[in-house]
Amino acid sequence: MLRAIVAEPELDAHARATAFVWLAESRPERDFKIDCLQRALAHEPDNAQVQEMLDRLRTSEASPQIAAARPVVIDAAPPVVGIRGGPNEPGSGFFVNQRGLVATTGYVTGSATTVDIGLGNDGTVEGRVVRRFPASDLALIETPAQVKSLGEVMPAMLMARDDLIFALTYSGARTRGVIREVGTGARSQWLVTSLSPALMSDAGGNPVGDAAGKLAGMLTRNVDRGSGGLYALGIGQIQQLAEQVQQEQRLMPDAGYCGACGSATRAHRYGGLYCETCGAQLPEAPAVAGASPDLERLSRLYEGDENEPCPTCAATVGFYAGRCLRCGRELTPPARWATGEAAS
Repeated sequence: MLRAIVAEPELDAHARATAFVWLAESRPERDFKIDCLQRALAHEPDNAQVQEMLDRLRTSEASPQIAAARPVVIDAAPPVVGIRGGPNEPGSGFFVNQRGLVATTGYVTGSATTVDIGLGNDGTVEGRVVRRFPASDLALIETPAQVKSLGEVMPAMLMARDDLIFALTYSGARTRGVIREVGTGARSQWLVTSLSPALMSDAGGNPVGDAAGKLAGMLTRNVDRGSGGLYALGIGQIQQLAEQVQQEQRLMPDAGYCGACGSATRAHRYGGLYCETCGAQLPEAPAVAGASPDLERLSRLYEGDENEPCPTCAATVGFYAGRCLRCGRELTPPARWATGEAAS
């Protein structure tokens, strides 16, 4: 509600500044609060109370979340990490590359944009969810960890029926099972295991290894209807999607993340408040509310109709579920629609 309020075009300077102060209190992150208060002062520069709040935040020590972002160097990747902060916590995960990218399931993270990553003896760090792939039930999380070495992997195509496997959880459980089926064709990314949901003590994301300890994939909570065993996503697919995300970040360093659909988004960079893929309100919306939108770029993102501007803000960036993708106001059908002129 506060995000929508600060975007209201009819607010006066005092009301908009007050809304940004309220917004600053809605989240605990120090940098977020500072950003909101700076925007409040931009609308009401003589507000001494806001200036005092801002000065106090600037001179205070960094919060635990900020301190946790310092690089953590790990000699060898732990076989499993813990994940808390998502809607279905606790979950498990593991490092995909040496740059600290962690893989878990989309079920574990849900729409959360940040989660806590437990590293065992190396403590806990804050992770930032950067992409989620619903079709693969995969979520990828950036962490401040730097991993010097990773374990060996076993591609799914080299696995065979009845091969022995082990699934690990961050709590220390080690569950034994076998491969029931190796997917082929469009399902080649999946392994059907004999592991039952009743045997697993968390929400998924558990690394699955072969008898030699090589990483074969990630256990999900998806169940094969025929056998009742859990599906595991093959490590090859996970590595491929992780590399895809790395390439996207190189090509679109300004992209953000939509927790609603899991996609990369650039709408907020150009003054848009809603995801160009699913239409959900973006977490970055407060940072751009009230700013002048780049209508040309937003039109390309949203595929806006140049002939149908929003009656509230005049943007032509398009509509989703009957609401303007720029200001969020509901679109009122033109009067001619009521007469049936455009019925065809």
